[in-house]
Amino acid sequence: MDWIDRNAFRLYEAEVQAPVTAVASVDIFDTLLLRGLKPEPHRFLDMARRQLRVLRDTGHAPGINARTLMQVRLEAARAVYRHCQPVSGIREATYADIAGTMLHLLGLPADPALVAQLLDVEQKYEVTVLRPNPVLVGILERARKASRQVICISDMYLPGETLRRLVERRVPNGLIDRVYSSADFGFGKASGLLYRAVLDDLGVAPEVVAHCGDNELADVHQAQTAGIRAIHTPRQPAWQGLTRMWRTAFHALHGIAA
Repeated sequence: MDWIDRNAFRLYEAEVQAPVTAVASVDIFDTLLLRGLKPEPHRFLDMARRQLRVLRDTGHAPGINARTLMQVRLEAARAVYRHCQPVSGIREATYADIAGTMLHLLGLPADPALVAQLLDVEQKYEVTVLRPNPVLVGILERARKASRQVICISDMYLPGETLRRLVERRVPNGLIDRVYSSADFGFGKASGLLYRAVLDDLGVAPEVVAHCGDNELADVHQAQTAGIRAIHTPRQPAWQGLTRMWRTAFHALHGIAA
C-alpha cells in the first residue's frame, strides 16, 4: 500500500502539464521515494547493526553493541545540529560532520575513508527500505515526454551525489536531471534559501517551476514564497498515525527516541 494522496498528485500533474511549466521539481523522501511504516529510530538501529560490522571488519572494534552505536550516532547528530550556524533560523548538517563526531565520541579517528564506508552502508540500507512512488514516477515520465526538466530538492544531511545514486537505484534510468541537497549548500528548503540557489543554478524564473512535497512549510510555504508553484502531497493520515504508534512502541521497548 502506498499511503499517498492521489488527489494531491492529480493537482500536481495539472501544474506540471501547464504550458508555463519548464521544470518539474519534487521532494525525495516520502514524496518520490516512499518509506514504509518503520519509524526513523528503528531504521537507525538497523543501520547501526550494519555499521558495527564495518567497524569490526576494518579493525575498529569499540566493544559496543548496535543499540549503543545508535545512541552515539543520535547524540552526535544532536551535537552537530546544535553547533551549526543557523541560516534564517534553520540549522543544516552534513553526514560527514555527524559520522566524524560519532567516531570521535567512540574514541576512533575520523578517517575520511571510514566515514565514506559508513555513508555507503547508509545508502545501501536506504535502497532496501525505499520504494518508488508509482503515481509520481508516471507524472515525471510524462513530464519528460513533454520536454520538462525533472529535478529533486531535499533537506537532508546526505550529499547530493549520494542522493542522486539512491534515487537512480529506485526510479527509471534517465528520469531525473538534477538532485539538490541542503547538505551541499549549508541551507535548505525550510529556510527558503535553497529554492533561490536552485533557480539561480537552473537559470529560470520561479513561475516556470512546479514543485511538490510532503512538508507543508518547506515544500509549500517556502516554495511559494520564492515564487514557485507548489502542491502539498502528504502521506495519508493513517500512515502518519501508524508510524507514530510504531515509534512510541519502539521507544517503550528500547528507551530510545530520535
